[in-house]
Amino acid sequence: NERLVRKLEQKMMELEQELQGRREAEKALRESEEKHRMLFETMLQGVVYQDRDGRITDANPAAERILGLSLDRMKGVTSTDPCWRSINEDGSDFPGEDHPAMVALKTGKSVGNVIMGVNNRIDKGTRWIRINSIPVFHAGERTPYQVYSTFDDITERRQAEEEKARLEAQLLQAMKMEAVGRLAGGIAHDFNNLLTCIIGHVSMAFTSIHPEDPLAETLSEIGHAADSAANLTRQLLAFSRKQIIEPRVIDLNELIGNLEKMLTRLIGEDVILKTDYGKNLAAVKVDPGQFEQILVNLAVNARDAMPSGGKFVIETSNVEVDEKHCLAHPEARAGRYVMLAVSDTGHGMSEEVIKHIFEPFFTTKQEGHGTGLGLAITYGAVKQA
Repeated sequence: NERLVRKLEQKMMELEQELQGRREAEKALRESEEKHRMLFETMLQGVVYQDRDGRITDANPAAERILGLSLDRMKGVTSTDPCWRSINEDGSDFPGEDHPAMVALKTGKSVGNVIMGVNNRIDKGTRWIRINSIPVFHAGERTPYQVYSTFDDITERRQAEEEKARLEAQLLQAMKMEAVGRLAGGIAHDFNNLLTCIIGHVSMAFTSIHPEDPLAETLSEIGHAADSAANLTRQLLAFSRKQIIEPRVIDLNELIGNLEKMLTRLIGEDVILKTDYGKNLAAVKVDPGQFEQILVNLAVNARDAMPSGGKFVIETSNVEVDEKHCLAHPEARAGRYVMLAVSDTGHGMSEEVIKHIFEPFFTTKQEGHGTGLGLAITYGAVKQA
């Protein structure tokens, strides 16, 4: 009996040790789960768990904030659910079956560093994320029973990069136009001196021959060609902002009003001219002739863009340019301005054409139907003013 009692006591001690070990293990597990839950709920990265069918089973607060949906709304939802739309960096649709989590479930391999945009179709805003998806396996199994994805919100960083790229492109364009302007101005100035000499000698030659002389016609053609070339050089000088101007303080509304009849004839009967004059418009100091040329050039371009008719609109108003506007337009300066806006209902321009519209001799018209200087002159005149 004593031996039996000792064995029983020994067995009870072993059982107590086993229970103690189990309690300690359970305590450690609870503490680990609590730490994991605390980390899960406080980390800045979004975390989402999905089951073997791709249905969301859990998501942390960061994921709710980034994706713009509550956990209740996300539970049971898959990557192909219509509650959201995923997009590639180029703006095209990102198929749900190609979502990193779905690929990880299908292949059993981790998928990392994927950039995608997510639109939850509620706030209509696209959030950009960098996502990594990792499959999870039961011991001894080769097929994952769930996958968890971690992702960072890179929306602001992406917007900053896009803004930087846009500003760099604007700066490069401005530098290119400045370089082209200097080149055009230098060539035009030297060429103009040569033309002055040619035109002068043609005039002198005319005084030395009889009007009926066969050479008179030849000299006349040389003179016409030289005059046309001189006109081109004047246009190049206008683009390079080296044209001699005579600015005066004027009322733009009055100036445009005086041009209405001429512009109506210029754009043709199929195009309707509409003007919207701002009230109490401030006075501006510009060269009236140069300003008229700006409007004429814009009207001609608008007319050519509306071969079947349309509407040509001229608007004026007082505006206040703020610092926010200047950030988007580096060449602008904050302050009070008079705005002239010109628009038409024509076919518009491609992005590629827009990159070159102010460059001298660039034209989309057929050969012989334009010099490509109209908008270049307009650019130079506006910059000079």
